[in-house]
Amino acid sequence: MRALSISSADAFILVYDVTDSITFEEVKAIREQIHEIKSTTAVPIVVVGNKTDLSDEDEDLRQVARDTTESMVTVDWENGFVEASAKLNRNVTQIFKELLVQAKITYNLSPALRRRRRQSLPQQASTGSTGAPATPQASPSVHVPSVAQLQHLQQIQDKSLGGKRNSCILS
Repeated sequence: MRALSISSADAFILVYDVTDSITFEEVKAIREQIHEIKSTTAVPIVVVGNKTDLSDEDEDLRQVARDTTESMVTVDWENGFVEASAKLNRNVTQIFKELLVQAKITYNLSPALRRRRRQSLPQQASTGSTGAPATPQASPSVHVPSVAQLQHLQQIQDKSLGGKRNSCILS
């Protein structure tokens, strides 16, 4: 089943427990299996060290060193790396942002999310000096996806319409 899931997936998030070195060894094995099945090393992968909240409480619990692991993952493996705490919701969004970077997909906030964020701003920040709404200005960091990027996303979405379980669906 794992081989089938790997062969049909486009990107991967491999998670290990920073307080259990055996889980990092499993990540290494799964990564090798991904490369064998995909027949390439050019696969978007993000390696995530989870449960950092436990190592924050007691540094002696940490079994996987951050510096050496980050160096191995980013330099030697050329994959993304994030340490997170799912319990505290720390860096969870960063994991998915890094996955998009690894997949070379630029991302932009959805219009609905942008509206919600804009509405949550204090009134003086969202209105001009005359009290009228300020005119939105183009931010240099806003990126509109190219036609090729949109087509690629559409292909991923089309592949996901088969209703596969344990798959990421883009909408």
